[in-house]
Amino acid sequence: MSQAQRIDVLIPTYNHGHFLDQCLSAVIAQTRGDFSVLVIDNASSDDTPAIVARWQKRDARVRYLRNDINLGHVENMKKAYRLTSAEYVVVLPADDLWQPTFLEQTAGALDAHPECAYAYTGWRNFFDMPDGGSGVPPGTESDAWIPHCASGVVEDMTWLVVGNWIPLSFGVFRRAVCDRLGGLFPEHLGHIADLLLWMRLSALGKSCFVKEPLGKIRHHGKNTTHDLVASGRSAFEHIHVLDLVYQSDLWSHPIRLLAKCCQIRLMTGMSLYDTATRFGNEKTPAMIRDYLERYRSDFYVAVARCIIGYLGTGTGVGTNEEAIRLLDAALELSPGHAEATALLHSTQTLESAPYPTWIRNHALTEIDAEVFAERMMLRWREKPVFHLLMWVEPQQRALLADTIDALSRSFYRDWRLTVIAPFACLDPVLGEIPVLRWIEADPDSALGALNQAVADGDGDWFALIPPGLRIEPHTLLRFGDYIDLHPEWRLIYCDDDSITEDGERIDPRFKPDFNLDMLRSTDYIGPAFVCRAALAAAGGSAFLIPGAEGHDLALRILDAHGEAAFGHIADVLMHRPEAIRPGADDAHRMAIVMHLERRGVAGKVLAGYLPGTFHIEYAHPSPAAVTIVIPNKDALEFLEPCLNSLLEKTDYRRYDVIIVDNQSSDPDLFDYYERIVARHPDKVRILDYPHPFNYSAMCNLAAAQAGGDYVLFLNNDTQIVHPQWLARMMSHAQRPEVGVVGARLCYPETGKIQHAGVVLGLGGIADHPFIGRCGLADPAYLNRALLEQDYSAVTGACQLVRKSLYREVGGLDAEELPIGYSDIDLCLKVMAAGYKVVWTPFATLVHHGSVSQKSDAADPEREAARRARFVKERETMLGRWLPILSHDPAYNPNLSLIHRDMRVEQDMPINWDANFGDRKRILGLPLLGASGQYRMVQPFCALSHAGKAHCEFVRFPQGHARPITVTEMARLAPDAFVVHAAISDAEIAALETYRRHLPGMRRLFMLDDLVTALPEKSSVYRNFVRTFRAARARLRKALELSDRLIVSTEPLADTCRDLIDDIRVVPNRLMRDPWTRLVSLRGQGRKPRVGWAGANQHQGDLALIETVVEALKDEVEWVFMGMYPERSRACVAEVHPPVGIDKYPAKLASLNLDLAIAPLEINAFNEAKSNLRLLEYGILGWPVVCTDISPYRSHDTPVTRVPNEPEAWIAAIRQKLADPVVAAQEGQRLKQWVVDNFILEDHLDEWVRALLD
Repeated sequence: MSQAQRIDVLIPTYNHGHFLDQCLSAVIAQTRGDFSVLVIDNASSDDTPAIVARWQKRDARVRYLRNDINLGHVENMKKAYRLTSAEYVVVLPADDLWQPTFLEQTAGALDAHPECAYAYTGWRNFFDMPDGGSGVPPGTESDAWIPHCASGVVEDMTWLVVGNWIPLSFGVFRRAVCDRLGGLFPEHLGHIADLLLWMRLSALGKSCFVKEPLGKIRHHGKNTTHDLVASGRSAFEHIHVLDLVYQSDLWSHPIRLLAKCCQIRLMTGMSLYDTATRFGNEKTPAMIRDYLERYRSDFYVAVARCIIGYLGTGTGVGTNEEAIRLLDAALELSPGHAEATALLHSTQTLESAPYPTWIRNHALTEIDAEVFAERMMLRWREKPVFHLLMWVEPQQRALLADTIDALSRSFYRDWRLTVIAPFACLDPVLGEIPVLRWIEADPDSALGALNQAVADGDGDWFALIPPGLRIEPHTLLRFGDYIDLHPEWRLIYCDDDSITEDGERIDPRFKPDFNLDMLRSTDYIGPAFVCRAALAAAGGSAFLIPGAEGHDLALRILDAHGEAAFGHIADVLMHRPEAIRPGADDAHRMAIVMHLERRGVAGKVLAGYLPGTFHIEYAHPSPAAVTIVIPNKDALEFLEPCLNSLLEKTDYRRYDVIIVDNQSSDPDLFDYYERIVARHPDKVRILDYPHPFNYSAMCNLAAAQAGGDYVLFLNNDTQIVHPQWLARMMSHAQRPEVGVVGARLCYPETGKIQHAGVVLGLGGIADHPFIGRCGLADPAYLNRALLEQDYSAVTGACQLVRKSLYREVGGLDAEELPIGYSDIDLCLKVMAAGYKVVWTPFATLVHHGSVSQKSDAADPEREAARRARFVKERETMLGRWLPILSHDPAYNPNLSLIHRDMRVEQDMPINWDANFGDRKRILGLPLLGASGQYRMVQPFCALSHAGKAHCEFVRFPQGHARPITVTEMARLAPDAFVVHAAISDAEIAALETYRRHLPGMRRLFMLDDLVTALPEKSSVYRNFVRTFRAARARLRKALELSDRLIVSTEPLADTCRDLIDDIRVVPNRLMRDPWTRLVSLRGQGRKPRVGWAGANQHQGDLALIETVVEALKDEVEWVFMGMYPERSRACVAEVHPPVGIDKYPAKLASLNLDLAIAPLEINAFNEAKSNLRLLEYGILGWPVVCTDISPYRSHDTPVTRVPNEPEAWIAAIRQKLADPVVAAQEGQRLKQWVVDNFILEDHLDEWVRALLD
């Protein structure tokens, strides 16, 4: 080897001569040349020696060594390693490939980073199985998953413990580091030797990652990996390699614990989070627990890092929320832990990403503009004039320009802008704007000037806005719509966000509907509102308190006109400048104080937990009596600290306690009862409930015997932590407008929030926001974890209610809701009676959480009964409360009903307003891929664009599809919901739920393939049959739950006529753009170009033409896209991999065919197919030879149809090629036929009738 050759390329091979040519070609083509190649042949019996010999003649860097006997693939590689000596080493099995810059990038990275032990690149999977294997067509490529998102020096070890993403072929490593570790493969691992290599190298150095995919790993069905998996050897090695890590001093103890955690996970199926959090629990021997405690914080960080790295991969390691809990726990154990802090920040950064998606999903469309114009011209009873006022400081002149620019783009023109500033207008252009008025006033007279401007103006509605605030073009139209819809509203506010100097929209504020206690806690409405001018002077002038003008005005309108005067538009219509300055706390406090005085409410306005927030201590003539009810069964270990802390710490004296005992059997508990009652005979008494556990009945029993004016239901697994908790809850409970009060609950171990109010609809019925995510000092979304506010419900774990009201609404529902949701039901009954449900963070308790339910989980029978009961209770809640469950006034329809952190909704498009019925609303759940595009996405987009209907489709991320919950569906309120071949258990169950609870929503079923007769040769046949057994029975059930079936062909309709009565046939068609703009050229090959394009289910179809391809190989250039006939690969000139649907039309046109073919097997599935393939060929002007089958006979298609006999195909193709001019004319006739009959936009009325009639 030359001194200059610094890289050894080791190519182990065994009977891979048919791949070796490509492999060596890729190596010799490298742009970096200081390498030597050793092909080490493991006793092949094929033509490997001859192939290598040819390459040795071409390039002296290629060496060849053949073993006399097969050493096994690992020993073969180890032998090659021993026979070489270069500084850098890479092992490239003969069936894999490199891009030309692979060595330049990887070895170059190692040259630049001596601290790195190895370098590797991104790579792609290349599927080369003869039958398409596992449903993937030959030639298909896919990107590999790699946890790093950018090139650079990276740390791999933590993630490698979970799994390997670095194939041996695509990593270059330093020989010196490898030798220090004992050589290439010191342990004999047949399947995952490469994983152990990378883990060992990671222990001694970092790595360099090159993001660009510079390698391809070939999957051909005979890889060594396949044999090892089939033999069970792979499973053993995955367990064993983690033992090797745990036993070696090469790695740190946290990494070794992580390896053990991963091993247990592999063998139990538990998530990484669940496994890790069980390490060192109370049942662990003390010696082991002490060892674990030494490394727990670093161990938790390692586990969290794994979870974050593998999010979205389907590996089940854990959730983002669980990673955050681990990081929080690590920071409690080791405050200031650097990696925990950084990772926690990264998770928060990730969760801000949905807002740009929301913005894209809610962009204004053609139909929006159309309906806005119709409503304004045809429905509005008045056309309001909007008068906007602004005080501008000298340094804010540039911001003023931003506001004027935004106003100038408003679709609604009846607006005025009054600028009041301590300087004269210096821009003559502004003076020429007729709707802009400039008033010069000094700061001391600013408030008077603003009030005078309101009085003098001709606006019907006015707003005080900060300089730099921008509106959307349709903002004023949206306000006008609601002014017309709700003439009783006096003040209308909207959601808003911030906008940076670069124009980026950030920090959306999706607000609740009017929320009295939140408005008393902070100015949550902000500047994003308009106010009716005739009512502005509710207190003598529009603006009274400098620095809190809007807050004060809102409170005065509330005092004068009540809560019904407020309206909320749940849409981001205004954008605050990022640098906006909040008003002074003193000003806002004064506004609240004056509001309370006007109402005659006694109380102190105190500072809240955050700047700009407040807390009111309401004063009452005398403290009312409270009976505290604690249901209990055994559980002395929880009840004793609960009751002891209650009796010892509570400073509110007028209370007594009723413990409702439910058939306890613990003698120690009975002893405790005796002691506690003897010690506090006037405070504590015991009631027996001698029946099966029924939380609601137990509470009703105690409430009936309660002596207090108020009843507080308290779980037995809570603890009191500060004396004022009950006094602060009673401060709210004694307000005449309040019916229920809830407290803040936190977990004992972490101090994280367990209860900060309940959001209706969350998780399907109702759930706790922020649970397990926020510490006691964390503000959460819109500071809501630290604000007193009205919620629609609070948990029964600590729930305070006026006894008379409790009886008035019927107490807890012991019949239909014996355990679950009875606390939510009570709150909703109280709200329906006209009272508020208030939550306060100023009363905090510790709560262990669902102790009895956790004990149920250990007993299979009890768990099954619990699940059955839960289903019944869920149905009761949906039947009773669905309208409010889906529209929680304390929440916002733009926030997720799945995630607990009040994150922005991005899966469910809500780009229509269900308050207006201008167009029908249609929601679809399309299949992924081309079928979903042609049958739903494209028609829906075309219908919306044409103004026919509001059409939206669900945008689930790849691999994250799920049924839409009934509360999500009710919130969206479509007139019709369209499902696409929805025959899974979950989809059928969802259809049943929709039929039961949303009878007014039409359920339409879309079908474009005969799923009951999938061809056995199809690549998806085995998986489909395994997943959807009894497909026809499933289809029958789904159609029974549907109002109509929409199919693409008459044969499909005929097949389903005994399954459903209402069937509509709407053929597949092409969108005008881009199809009619495409140009495909003729005569571009040395021979006529004949080809086919299609998806991965056509093995049987292509098998029909293998003989044809072989017979004509010397007469035509065969071109295939997506798949090709495997047997005839040598006869094919070009194979093009499949592309995404967005790139498909242009890619298809670029094939530049002179003739297209469309073979189809004769079977029931294909007889029911559409003629879509002919449409795609035809619009490009290609003449077509196809199978004589029903879909290709329909509509008198001008193509050449032949029987599925090789001789007929060969003759037809030769006939077409014999006269290129005639063939081209046939192609043009076919194109015109497509244009005349199959352009989607020309036939939208068919879709309207199918979807809406």
